[in-house]
Amino acid sequence: MVYGADELVPAFEVFDAVAQGTAEMGHGAANYWKGKSGVAQFFAAVPFGMTAQEMNAWLYYGGGLALWTELYARFGLIPAPAGNTGVQMGGFISFPRAAWERDRSAPRRTGRMRSAFPPDAGYRVAQPSRS
Repeated sequence: MVYGADELVPAFEVFDAVAQGTAEMGHGAANYWKGKSGVAQFFAAVPFGMTAQEMNAWLYYGGGLALWTELYARFGLIPAPAGNTGVQMGGFISFPRAAWERDRSAPRRTGRMRSAFPPDAGYRVAQPSRS
């Protein structure tokens, strides 16, 4: 049986649901599981990262899938690449840079690699709602 987000478990609990046997398999971007392992995010699109073709080459011909499999084995899971969003932009703004410098508290949307930005960079990262 196939379930949508929130039908069996909340969307951001898919990793745990599969690891605990509540579901047989799940689908989600690896960068959502940063809380499980800080390196999980590198198996998904990251700011300034690889293109879709480069990611696939690394996974299938450069040892990336072996590393990913080793990482997920700790949780009793087997990763299976399924889809690719390609590279994420490092960021973009809709106002002049000078305004950005003046208002460092304005939210900046970025991938889940928010810890990659030092606190003094002025980022208050806008994350998707989990409700």
